[in-house]
Parts: sequence; structure tokens; C-alpha cells
Amino acid sequence: MRPLQGIVVGIVALCSFMVLWTAVTGLLAYVSGWPALAAAYRCMARPPGASLRGQVIALGLVRERNVTNLILTASGLYLYPLWPFRFMRPPLLVPWKEVRYLDSRQIFWLRSADLDLGGLARLRVRPGLLPELTQYGVAIPSDALPG
Repeated sequence: MRPLQGIVVGIVALCSFMVLWTAVTGLLAYVSGWPALAAAYRCMARPPGASLRGQVIALGLVRERNVTNLILTASGLYLYPLWPFRFMRPPLLVPWKEVRYLDSRQIFWLRSADLDLGGLARLRVRPGLLPELTQYGVAIPSDALPG
């Protein structure tokens, strides 16, 4: 293969990967319900506060592996994805009055809790986050709190 052919093949492969990545990321964002949340709660200014990583297990029907981070602020729950997953997923600020505890579950040794975000999507989080949410007025039954 000539050097120019190798460069062309590399460029085509890179472009193909980028198109595939964008398509899959966009589809997962749509299935998760992120666009509906963005229509109601889009927020471009990142609030001050510590990022909580690894707390989100799933959003809607889409399971995650540390893709979405959280910041707990006085005005609401700020959600933002890691940079490779930001296509169709702008940052969100869901007011605390729109965050509602739904239920907890345990499958084998894995526990999780489901939150309703304004009736638009279900956010599954690790149970260790629940005590933090009570500090912002989210009503959580005492039997759902870890400890």
C-alpha cells in the first residue's frame, strides 16, 4: 500500500468511527429521556460545588458506567455527562421540588434507588446518595436510607 493510500484509509476509518460514535451516543441520549429533560431543565452555567462521580446507575432505560456526574446545589440537582458523551446531552439543573424519591431495590447484593425527575425521566442512583438528598428537602422514607 502506498503512503497516500494509508493516509486515506486512516482518515476514512476515523470519520467512520466518529459518525458511528455520534449515532450511538445520540440514540442512547434519546432513549434515556435526556432531550425531554433538556427541554425543561437545560442549564449552561456550571454551579460551584463538588462533582459526585459514580452515583448514577441509569437514566431512563439506559444503564451507565460513570457517564453522568452530579453536583448538589441549593437550587437543584445539576447533571452533566463526561465530554465524549455530550452529544444531545447538555447539562441540566433540575429544581429540588421536581426531584422525587420513587423506590429502592436490591438485586442480589446490589442496591439502588429510583428518583423521578419532573415526571420526565427516572434516575437510578446508588443508595449512598440518598442521605445527601434529604438535606435538600427530598422526602425519602427512613427504611430506604442506608445504615
